[in-house]
Amino acid sequence: NYEAYFGQGTKLTVLGKS
Repeated sequence: NYEAYFGQGTKLTVLGKS
């Protein structure tokens, strides 16, 4: 579980391997 930020202010939360 981690948060990746792309562009300016766009937040993409990706649920994956722990």
